[in-house]
Amino acid sequence: MAIYKVDASDKVKSSFVNAICPQCKRSGRVKSLEIIDTLKRREKNAEERQKGQLENNQLQNSKVRNITSLFEQGQFAALLEDIRSLWNVGSIFRTADAIGVSPMYLSGITGCPPSKAISKTALGAEFCVSWQYFYHPLDIIPALKEAGITIVGLERNGQSIHLVDLLKAKKLGKPLCLVVGNENAGLSPETIQHCDYLCDLPMKGTKESLNVASAFAVAAYFINEFI
Repeated sequence: MAIYKVDASDKVKSSFVNAICPQCKRSGRVKSLEIIDTLKRREKNAEERQKGQLENNQLQNSKVRNITSLFEQGQFAALLEDIRSLWNVGSIFRTADAIGVSPMYLSGITGCPPSKAISKTALGAEFCVSWQYFYHPLDIIPALKEAGITIVGLERNGQSIHLVDLLKAKKLGKPLCLVVGNENAGLSPETIQHCDYLCDLPMKGTKESLNVASAFAVAAYFINEFI
């Protein structure tokens, strides 16, 4: 983890910003030490919550060694990076349950069950879908790729390809993990660099993107139907 020195006069309005590392010159997402401490506590709390769940499912209490053991028959997982709205998290859980997406990997500032706000839109789906929390997406993505799981980022930029075009060309296959990012900032530069494919949804109107929960639902249904 790199630590950046910020001038006291600088006013950072968001929880994180994209910046260039002064040493390696690579682009990455920078969080304040206060946010990092909060996420470390969240990671520890999530591990404690999940210990009993993993034992009940007769899974070993390991976060990386047993990556593939969490995959259901559908061979379709999801990774959420820095999703701020708990309502969006709950909505994604509900969609995941409907389609058969499991497990869900939650990372960064993404909220974790149990949560009244998540339950408001998940309607109990958060208790039906396996999930794990990781401090950073790169704590899990390398292990997924090593296990032969294709990483597909949902992000609209100059390098992204329309999801339907990828599916028609039969470029994607399962096992697969769909990655979605923050409502405003999208996926972090370092996460984008580790995606096998970067795809987007074509927009016909004036807006450049859909709400993250809506975008996840559209993309997940397309993937599930085509593969």
